[in-house]
Amino acid sequence: MDSTDYGMLVYTPSQLARSTFLYVQHIGRWKYDDDYVITREGFESYLFQYTFSGRGYLKHEDREYELLADSVILIDCRKFHEYGTLSNEQWDVGWVHFDGNGSASYMQAIHDKYGPVIRLPVPHRFIQHQQSLIEIIRGNGVNLEAEAALHIFQLLMEVFTAGTTSPSGNGILVRQSDGLEKALQYLQIRYAEPISVDDLAREANMSKSHFTRAFKLWTGCSPIEYLIRQRITMSKSLLLRERTKSIERIAELVGFESASHYIVTFKKYENRTPLQYRKMWL
Repeated sequence: MDSTDYGMLVYTPSQLARSTFLYVQHIGRWKYDDDYVITREGFESYLFQYTFSGRGYLKHEDREYELLADSVILIDCRKFHEYGTLSNEQWDVGWVHFDGNGSASYMQAIHDKYGPVIRLPVPHRFIQHQQSLIEIIRGNGVNLEAEAALHIFQLLMEVFTAGTTSPSGNGILVRQSDGLEKALQYLQIRYAEPISVDDLAREANMSKSHFTRAFKLWTGCSPIEYLIRQRITMSKSLLLRERTKSIERIAELVGFESASHYIVTFKKYENRTPLQYRKMWL
């Protein structure tokens, strides 16, 4: 869809798509005048909406956001929301209404990291995915639903991994990303050493409370959980590559205080003991 191709396409998903895939409900692009506003609740859909130009606004969960060029909103339309054009503006937007398996979890993960408004450093990726989805629906091919699901998934993952926080949203990650990256690298390299949250906060040049909150927004888990997962991951590699090493030695090499603690923790994450894991891959 190029800059002159305005309109909307709708799609009715199959039962397979409804139960298994992410699927498009309707998709399009339009240029709205300054009197445009929509207020909605209980609409069974998730909405990606991208601002090409102009300025709009979003009211969502008792907050109001300004929507500028290259910003994306991602919201659950089942919840009350309002969006529209700011006064004396025209608002050029593209959108994808979608639903399907995993939609709520993907949206929540993005909201936890950025909030409902995200800036895209590579805005053309939204445009490319939207254009591909439009072509897939127009083509009406036999694999339409699987191909569309792949593009929606890619769009969600690209927003999650490459987005930045909107200035009107949760700015903590933008301001503190360098410190968080430094702490994450420290943890990944020195995972086998005794590491505390205080150590990581100092590495990030943050207070402990701010670091803990920002790290969870950044990675989706607490610093200690990330450390434990790193140790488990490295131990799994040793279990398979170093078959002559004992469980006790592997526990020591990856930073666990005792073999018993390692075995209990490993079983919590893998639903089997380290020895069972090793035998499973023989």
